[in-house]
Amino acid sequence: MPSNVTASNVAQMNQALDMISQTLTACRHVQSTTEQQVEDLISHWEADSQRLFRGVMENFSERCTAIRGQLDTLQNKVQETLGLQVQTEEAAQTSMSELQRLMDGVVDGGGVS
Repeated sequence: MPSNVTASNVAQMNQALDMISQTLTACRHVQSTTEQQVEDLISHWEADSQRLFRGVMENFSERCTAIRGQLDTLQNKVQETLGLQVQTEEAAQTSMSELQRLMDGVVDGGGVS
């Protein structure tokens, strides 16, 4: 595999990690802010509809938590894949460097013993 393809994959994975991290931060903020606003509203709400509204908002909170869990899982998998990609790239670079040294020795020294 050409090194530019590997470098591109690493760059794309880093970009994906940034996007996932930003999305997680936004989800946490929206969920936290919404839950606080809902609690403030419900504390002053005397109507029967308050229970229905609370149920809808609890469902919203559960869905946000589930989405955040899925994003966390995705983030972990991308990080693992990125780590493996970097290790593979480093191993390939080491092998190529060793091969180049051997080839340089053949050209300069007239052979390998």
